[in-house]
Order: sequence, then C-alpha cells, then structure tokens
Amino acid sequence: MPFTPRTISDNFEKLPFSEDEKALLRRCLETPWDDAPLLVYADWVEEHGEEERADFIRKQVRTGETVFWGEAPKEVREWGKKVFSTPKGRGHFYRGLPSRFYLDNLGNTPNRLKKALEKLSWDWCCEMAYVCGDAEYNKVFFSDARIQQLIKLDIFANDVSDEGDENSLEVENPIPYLVESPYLTNLIRLSFDAPVSNAGMKQLAGAENLQNLISLVFESTTFNKSTMRILTQGESLGNLTDLNIGDEVKLEALRELATSQFAKQLTTLCLGYAAVTSKGAEVIAKAKNFQNLRKLDVSGHTVGDAGTKHLATSPYLKELRWLNLRLSELGKNGVSLLGNSRTFSKLEYLDLSWNFFRDGGAIALTKSKHLESLKDLNLTECEIGTKGMLALVNSEFIGRLEVLRIGGNEFDSEIIKALAKNTHISKLKELRFDLERTSKANRKILQKSPYLQQCKLIHDD
Repeated sequence: MPFTPRTISDNFEKLPFSEDEKALLRRCLETPWDDAPLLVYADWVEEHGEEERADFIRKQVRTGETVFWGEAPKEVREWGKKVFSTPKGRGHFYRGLPSRFYLDNLGNTPNRLKKALEKLSWDWCCEMAYVCGDAEYNKVFFSDARIQQLIKLDIFANDVSDEGDENSLEVENPIPYLVESPYLTNLIRLSFDAPVSNAGMKQLAGAENLQNLISLVFESTTFNKSTMRILTQGESLGNLTDLNIGDEVKLEALRELATSQFAKQLTTLCLGYAAVTSKGAEVIAKAKNFQNLRKLDVSGHTVGDAGTKHLATSPYLKELRWLNLRLSELGKNGVSLLGNSRTFSKLEYLDLSWNFFRDGGAIALTKSKHLESLKDLNLTECEIGTKGMLALVNSEFIGRLEVLRIGGNEFDSEIIKALAKNTHISKLKELRFDLERTSKANRKILQKSPYLQQCKLIHDD
C-alpha cells in the first residue's frame, strides 16, 4: 500500500532555521517513514558542528526508540526548543525529531477531544499516545483526517478486550474503529498497552489499512496457541518485521510462532517479561524460521544457563546483532557459553544486567574467544567485586567496546586507576557507572586518562 506524503503547514516557514535546514527538515517531515532524508539531514547537522545531535538522529533512526525530552542530550533539547517550548512531562523525540504527543481521555467528551486535536502541532506530530474512551469519543479520533499524519500510534485504555473495565471511565473497544479508519495507512508502528481479545486480534490481522505496519507491540496480551495462530495467519501483515510481546507467551504459542511462515519475515522478536523459560529458549534456538532475526529480547525470565546454552549453540541465530538477557538467572557458565559462542560472532549489543554472576562471570567474559563484533555491553548490577572488575578493566576484551555500563558493581580507586591505564580502551565512547557517587579525585583520574579523551562519563545507577 503506498504511503501518503504528510501535509506541512505554512507555520513551518516561520521557524528560526536557515532555508537549507528548513528544506531538509521539510523532506524529513513529509516522509518520516523513510530513513534516507533523516540520514541526509544528520550528515548536514554534523557538517554544521552539531555532532552530538547528528549521532542522536542516526541512533534513533537505527533503533526506532522513543526518547523522553529530559533524557535527550542537552544539545538536542536546546534545538528542540526552537520548534516548541519543552512540553510539561510529555515531550519526546522520535526518529531524531520532537514528535510525540499524549492525548489523555478528556472525560469521554468528544468536543474536548476535537479541540485538543485542533491545537496539536501536526507538522511535528508523527507519533501519538492515545487514551481511548467510549464509542462516540473513539469515533471522533479515528475519523479525524489529521491522524493521517501519524506513523506511530500507541493505544492506551483501561481495557480493549470485549469485556471493558467497570472501575473506570466507560471504554469501548477501539479496534473496530481503528481497522475501519481510512486515515491510518501511514502507520508503521502500532502498540497496545491493554489486553487484545482473539476477536480483536483477528480484526487487526486482516485490516487492509494496516498493510504498511513494520512493528506491532502487545504490552498486556497473553498469547496462547490460538491467539498466536490468528496473528501469524493474518493476511495484512506481510510487511511486519518487528514483534514485541510484553505479557505471557505460552510455550505452545511460541511453538506456533516458531513453525509459522510468518516467523521468517521477523528481524526483531522482543519477548521481555513474557515468561520465556529455558524450554522457550530451546524452541527459539531450534527454529530455522528465526534465521533472519537481528534482535532478540528474552529478558526478565528463567532462561538461565540451560536456555543460554541452547541460544549460544543455535545454528539459526547467527545473524543476531542485539541480544537482551537482562534478569535471566545467568551464572558464570552461561556467561562463558556466550563469550565462546561462534553463533554470536556478529553480536554488537549484549545486555547481561541484573544477572548475579559476580566475579566468575566477569572473568569468563574477559576470556571470550569470540564476540569480536561487540560494541555495547551492559553489566549493570551483576554483583561484580574487585577481583572481577580488575580482570575486566585490565583486559584486552574491553578494547572492542564503544559503550560499557557497569553501574552497581564495585568501582573503587584501584579499579578506576587500572581502567585509566588500559591502552586498549581508546574506542570507548560512553562509560556508564555511578558517577554521582564517585569522588571528584577518581573522576579526574578518568578524565585525564589519555585513552579516554573521546569517552563521555555518564551517570547510570
């Protein structure tokens, strides 16, 4: 289905940017689903001395993540103020530009919703969080032609199952209105932060207006075998590459996904906190249909060393670039398996945070024979003591990294001095640790290191 170029208002020309920058920004805003104009703009930004903002744009284009206004780099926020003043707690950046708007349920009052929609800065509004309401309220939203501007929509509700929620404002299932709207054909990302019934799933999977979706997120939907079968047999999701399920995925549902043709088109599978066990990891590891995966998230589960062994020896996960095993009950043996896995030779990002493998796990990492492509490693809160941290900061292993996160582990002056003297760490761009709890003297040691001159010290607890 072809995209519809977004409409940019006359107000855009009043913004305090040069004609060259406005021309580039206009192209970005007209087709925000297209990476090319944004990357061209990032190059222009870098050429004009804003390297940090250029890197920010490129990273957001690459990851598809939304960043809260207050969490964006200062240089980015200052530029964003030229577009509009800092939103009160609701501002975000998406694909490198100020974008996100949040529509609360305005008392199920359609007229108030209409007024709120009229006041939005639609030039920049390509992403929205919508809290749905009753039937008339939802009709107003999904029949407003201006939502054609959106490429990402997050739907919040007390309940979008068939039953509703008696303890809050009356809420009507929004899915029938969503799938019938002629104004959502530009959507590439759709998220539900409430349960979706099997009937609703069937409507989504067959929705002709959602054929441009590349990412679908279910934060509060339990997937059993029948739910997964409905989704994977959907006729309108042929472009979908990213599937994110944040609630329980039954083992039989995971098997249904793994054996489906639908799985072959996925490059991202996020099952964070979806109750994936070692058996679930085995299903993923043995599924040939997952051989196109680039990103896998099985965090917050009991994957453990047994499940990690399945993943690390899989012949079908060799294209993975990103792996999240946060809070997955990994021990020293699991870490050792990861470090010596030929399967993960292309892995660039690895999150091992909140796995309490202590010194033994850290030492095992330093002996890694593979992970040669690794750039970003998260070891936050792994209970690593002095012995393990000294082994890590003295190793050649960390010379591969551009980002290292070590907050919550031992990081005393002995460890800091050893890190500052490591001649292999010149690639490091970000070091994230308990900066605010580190003495000024120890900060100076890091800041004066000749091998950390390109590295930002960032507080991360």
